[in-house]
Amino acid sequence: MFQSKAVRGFAWFIGVVLILLMLLPVAIRFAGEYALVELGANKANIDNVDLNLFVGTAAIEGLTVEYDDQETLTLGRLAADLDMSALFGQKVLVESLVLSGLKLSAYQKDDQWVAGIPVPKSEEEVKEEKKEEKHSEPSQWTVGVQSVALDQIDISANYEGDSHRLTLEELIADNLFMWKPDDQGVLKLTGTLNDAPLVFGGNLKPFAEAQTFDVNLNLKQLNLAPIKRFLPEMIKVLDSSLSLNTNVAITLTPKGDIAIRQKGAISLALNAFEMPDIKASAKKVGWQGEVDVSIKKEQQPTINLDGTASLSQVNTDYQPLKLTASVLGLQWQGNAAIDVADVPETLKSTGQFNLDKLTVLDQAMAGNLLAFENLKVDPIQLNSLDEIGFDALTLSGLELMNKTSDSSTTADSEGGEPSADSLVVLKSFSLAGFSFNELHQLGIDNVNVDSLKGTLTRDKEGELVLLTDWIDSLMARLEESAPEESENEAENEAKKKVQQNTDTEVTESATNEQEQAKPEFQFRVGGIEFSGENKLALLDQSQTPEHLHPLTIETLSLGQLDSSQQQSLAPVDVKINVYDHGVISLTGEATPLKPYTEMDADLKASIKGIELPELSAYLEPVLGYRANSGQLNVSGDAKIIKGNIDSETLVKVQRVDFEAMDEEIIAKLNTHLAMPIDTALNIITDSDNNLELSIPVKGDLSNPDIKINKIIGGAISQAVQNAAVTYFKYAVQPFGAIMMVSETIGDMNLQAKFENVRFVPGTAQMVTEQQGYLKKVSDMILEKDGFSILVCVVITDQDFQARKPPLIMPEGQPYQWDDVSKQLAKDRNNYIKTELIKTYGLGPDRVQTCQPQLGEGEPHAVMGI
Repeated sequence: MFQSKAVRGFAWFIGVVLILLMLLPVAIRFAGEYALVELGANKANIDNVDLNLFVGTAAIEGLTVEYDDQETLTLGRLAADLDMSALFGQKVLVESLVLSGLKLSAYQKDDQWVAGIPVPKSEEEVKEEKKEEKHSEPSQWTVGVQSVALDQIDISANYEGDSHRLTLEELIADNLFMWKPDDQGVLKLTGTLNDAPLVFGGNLKPFAEAQTFDVNLNLKQLNLAPIKRFLPEMIKVLDSSLSLNTNVAITLTPKGDIAIRQKGAISLALNAFEMPDIKASAKKVGWQGEVDVSIKKEQQPTINLDGTASLSQVNTDYQPLKLTASVLGLQWQGNAAIDVADVPETLKSTGQFNLDKLTVLDQAMAGNLLAFENLKVDPIQLNSLDEIGFDALTLSGLELMNKTSDSSTTADSEGGEPSADSLVVLKSFSLAGFSFNELHQLGIDNVNVDSLKGTLTRDKEGELVLLTDWIDSLMARLEESAPEESENEAENEAKKKVQQNTDTEVTESATNEQEQAKPEFQFRVGGIEFSGENKLALLDQSQTPEHLHPLTIETLSLGQLDSSQQQSLAPVDVKINVYDHGVISLTGEATPLKPYTEMDADLKASIKGIELPELSAYLEPVLGYRANSGQLNVSGDAKIIKGNIDSETLVKVQRVDFEAMDEEIIAKLNTHLAMPIDTALNIITDSDNNLELSIPVKGDLSNPDIKINKIIGGAISQAVQNAAVTYFKYAVQPFGAIMMVSETIGDMNLQAKFENVRFVPGTAQMVTEQQGYLKKVSDMILEKDGFSILVCVVITDQDFQARKPPLIMPEGQPYQWDDVSKQLAKDRNNYIKTELIKTYGLGPDRVQTCQPQLGEGEPHAVMGI
């Protein structure tokens, strides 16, 4: 009987347990729905709960939560598979965890976060929990995950009006066991963040003594506009996207040290960035390479970089000054090491810098202030901010102050005359062996300027057009952009000045000591040299008609300049071609760094082949005379010792012919001369209208009462008096059959006249039968010093009639000068001078030209000596 009762009791117990096990999933489902409603949900529903305690499986399906009249949480399925036997070893082993179809909405409402349901914790509750956790004993239980798989996860969040969305197509985590800390776990995630494709995955050891995380992150075009609220208020617009394709390895040591290594690519597309007065954009801001960050416990991080940082298609706009700048590309490639605790002393870097196509546009002037094709510095070496150096810097395609926004002048500057639209065009500028040490020692091995071209334009008021206009415009804009000072601001500024004066009095002695201890700036330049074709010009619009004065720097070099050795002589070598065939040269040695009152120099200077008609427009306002012909040649030696000059200069003016133009100026000038200028010229010129003066120049440059212009002026006056009684006449001998009788051309008397140079009508080509004629002329006088050739071009009626269409004048009406005939005369003059000087070797001082004339018959040029 007793056994029968026991069996029935056990059976009842088993039945009750089975009933409870069968009802437990239902109870869990209702309890879960009840709990969610109690936590704040308006409505909660669970379609199904599956639980098997014997095999350790559980699942929840069809979870829906409604709050605030919307579905805030839905879950398709959550299933877990536990190893029940592991519980006996105080281990929770999740053999598999599967979650799919999760959709969660998170947002703020009435200063409270909602994440599916309202988040109930207050700050006091959080503090209390932390306090309890602080005093709790460590648990002996450990957790492990064999496999976790999540898919179709959609989490949306709204923060202060900004919406964010994370969708996970797949999330997998495998082999994460607290009791196997050295085993390597696997994590993989694919999805989107704010519609930007995201791939994240790698290996990790989160439970090891030295925790490691080695993952790869791939993110494409993540919109960064939502982070604007966390940036300073001065940033008004941020339209940007971030892309990553990089590997990140993180190690956390038991001592609290952190090591981070990033290797891969990071890029930022900056579509629009605006601050007050400033707008900017960039197609790409990128980094490709490796970054190592080491953070010792309670210390500042050290950073090592090795890779390439770049910018492309950068545009900036500064509205107050109406300036815009654009850069096609900027790149730095190399390595750097920084200790954040002391950046100035620990910064070390080696690399290469490259910048392509920089343009700075002045909107108010409708032109480029600055533009260049490329700037390259290689290699840059930094050893703290006190030691900076590089082997070579090259700046190419430079253009300064172009009237129009089109910078084509740079590309077209390889040949021809410099453009009047640009102040400066430069093919390249280079520095070699640059070093800057201790912020006061500058060293440069060599400076080279290659193919400098430019035009200065002088307007009718005598101002330099581009430079003066831009400076005036910029100063006006600076005044407009300066903030107006209110009365309160003025009062505060006055108080600030009073405080500053007080502080200055207190610290004055310390400041003086610092100034005295500050080292003197020193520099050294190994040499400065011009190479290539360097053409400059002055376009003078103050004259009528406007006049272009071209010059070409054929040679310009200056030897070593050393601020610590100012007494050392530096070699000087300058040769400049002026107009078509004039030459200015200067050679010798000088001390350019010494004050001019203490200067030493030993120089040879010369000026050859300067045609006075080119300078006539400037002589007339001073002398009252116009130069119809004449050529200036100057040579001399100058010795300067400690500011004392002692020189002898020989001045030759050949074939001089002055014509009186302004009697008032002439009369005024004559009152300051010992004799009238026309009388002096008649005396000191020989029968060929040649003038030769030997001018001694002596004086003490250190004496402020003696000016160099007074010294030279006095020397010229004395030379004129001496020349009046010492001039001489060169003998001219016959030169053969091609020489003809003497002739007067214009106001010029030729001692002997050669056969005319004849031209094909309408061209600057000599007739065929005269081929070799100019060579014979040059051969006859090449070795005979003292003789020079005069060329006078005559434009005839045949030249006008050879045009297409021909220019025919009515009967009795003479031809007049026009632009075409003036250019033809210039071309013929230039052709003869080029042949005689450059082809056949006559010196530029031995060929002169006179004012061209109009005539009849066969086109020709009168030539003689």
